[in-house]
Amino acid sequence: MESKRVKLKRGVFCDLKQLTDTAVAIVTRELNQKGLRITPNADKTMRMRVVKAMWTPKFFTQTGELTLEAALGNGACVSVDGRHETGGNAFRALNGATLFAAIAILQNPRLAAYLKSQ
Repeated sequence: MESKRVKLKRGVFCDLKQLTDTAVAIVTRELNQKGLRITPNADKTMRMRVVKAMWTPKFFTQTGELTLEAALGNGACVSVDGRHETGGNAFRALNGATLFAAIAILQNPRLAAYLKSQ
């Protein structure tokens, strides 16, 4: 996936590829910790991408929201939303939303069933 910069608000930009790379790193690390090996030529595949990101500045907080999609090798597609509210900046809000979306992907029953199937 090539870099895709999107304008959020007030001159703030984010790179959907960077957010995707972060989600992939989180999911890969968690699957490795559970004993699943991640290899390029595996029988089962999952292709993830962040398809939408939003940032909402409020008086004392920043909210990041995004949608993370995972296309599974069996043709199924899992789409989850991540949301994080912080007292920090847009970057922190979107990173938190990425973390929560990655957790939601890992907890998705369709992904679990796919990984456990023969």
